[in-house]
Amino acid sequence: MSLSSSSNAYNVPWVEKYRPIKVADIVVNEDAMICSMVELTVQQVEKLREMSPLYEFVKEGINIKDIQWAQH
Repeated sequence: MSLSSSSNAYNVPWVEKYRPIKVADIVVNEDAMICSMVELTVQQVEKLREMSPLYEFVKEGINIKDIQWAQH
């Protein structure tokens, strides 16, 4: 490797330097990625449930359409 080619390696943008060459390079561990996404989704749904009493109403069998909501 010559000096000019090694200095060019430092000038390559990060995106180009680590760009995957094959599709197989992108999908490293599909099962782990799916499990991670499911876990993240469950966490977000739990967070939304904590923020809203509507889930508790539905869980207890209260018909949300019958509730008369007051404006603040």
